[in-house]
Amino acid sequence: MKTITITYKEHEGRYGHAYRSMTAKDAEGRDIHTEISTVNPVHFIEKAVTEVVKAMVANGQAADDFTIELPAEITLTAELQAHIADKLASDPKVASVVFG
Repeated sequence: MKTITITYKEHEGRYGHAYRSMTAKDAEGRDIHTEISTVNPVHFIEKAVTEVVKAMVANGQAADDFTIELPAEITLTAELQAHIADKLASDPKVASVVFG
């Protein structure tokens, strides 16, 4: 089981230019992926899973199930969750995707 925990933050920034950031960490708390500014949550989730899959390929790991833990600030409809899960599961290294 691969668990990806996503955090979302809004920052004050300098000179009145606020921005937001998202970070993805694995179950051990290691950074997987970080983006700032114009972060699209769906693209960010896809990128985070892609980074884990790259590491799985590099390490010769078999397919695995993924759990994506989202912060309260990010809400996805059941339909969107199903769409993302189906899209990501098209990769042979992704056995399944569930959202926590």
